[in-house]
Amino acid sequence: MLANVLLVLFAFPFIPFIVIWLIARHRKKDKKTALNMAAAGTVPFLIVSVSAMYNETVGTALNGEYIILLFLLLLTGFFGNLQYRKHGSINVPKIIRALWRISFAVLVPSYVLLAVAGIIQSWAA
Repeated sequence: MLANVLLVLFAFPFIPFIVIWLIARHRKKDKKTALNMAAAGTVPFLIVSVSAMYNETVGTALNGEYIILLFLLLLTGFFGNLQYRKHGSINVPKIIRALWRISFAVLVPSYVLLAVAGIIQSWAA
């Protein structure tokens, strides 16, 4: 039962986004906070689904998990360096928050693009 629920949530990451947004909107009564919480809570689902969709549609020797991990590590280094140069110290929670938000902004279009590519591939086959 739990495995089936998780499968649906990872296959359709917009479902956790909507659920988290509705709960946060009801509890916080603030649209911006609810949106930020929903985006932050959806990123793990997007990471899993985009990497699986990449592996399925592109099918290269390099797995999607490694590409996303490399992207996240490079962004972390970039933000850490930028923050150190600007402020002289590193604020780790601020870096993680920025990394998570940019990940959401990159992974959502990637999810849509890979979904469209997968649909086109299935029609062509």
